[in-house]
Amino acid sequence: MIPKAALILAAGASTRFGKNKLLTKIGDRTLPQQCVEFAINNGMDDVYVTISKRDFFFLNDHKTLTHPIIESLSPYDCLINLHYQFQNEEEKGPGAAIKVWQGIINKPFVCLFGDNYYSGSLPYMDFNEYDCFVSYRELEKNSRNLQLAYLDGNIVIEKPHAFTEGKFFCGYTAFSEKVFDQLNNCLISGRGEYEITDLINFMDRRCFLFNSLVWGDITFAGDEAKIVDMIGGKK
Repeated sequence: MIPKAALILAAGASTRFGKNKLLTKIGDRTLPQQCVEFAINNGMDDVYVTISKRDFFFLNDHKTLTHPIIESLSPYDCLINLHYQFQNEEEKGPGAAIKVWQGIINKPFVCLFGDNYYSGSLPYMDFNEYDCFVSYRELEKNSRNLQLAYLDGNIVIEKPHAFTEGKFFCGYTAFSEKVFDQLNNCLISGRGEYEITDLINFMDRRCFLFNSLVWGDITFAGDEAKIVDMIGGKK
């Protein structure tokens, strides 16, 4: 099956990109908008979005409070069920962004990163056999790979690490609702975050899938052109 729900992690704060990459239009749409379209194109019914309170702002009348991600996704309200939760401002990391949905999401879901671009069809996932799916790519030697989590057998090693080539966690994960049973096992990492890699490693029945999607992520300002090319050529 392909999960009927997606969770978009869109509460992160940009540092290396130079501006808020979650609000920046890449082509004519933001990356969270592209994520919602990806979910719609893969036949999903629900999209859950973790956002940050710090992104609230007042409109020009200085009276109307709005949230840019909610505003940007509002055109999709008629196409898919959109749900929002705020990440705890005292907790950082993708694990913290997943945590806020405990007791709310009760079915398998695909976890998408709001600063990633996805296009294409998700593969079949057997949630009777596995509770966690992790997409990967095998990459040639490049110092940029230090920013990715490394696959060592069936263990995912969070950065920082010293691996510059091999198999890396790239793209998306998918979890059964059993992932929420593992939240109490997660501790704050040396980076001061609740890591999604810990949740992956806590799931005993996990499967690694080659990422065959048209996919890219944005870290630095120069990465924007790469995503524009992907959108134009789907390659």
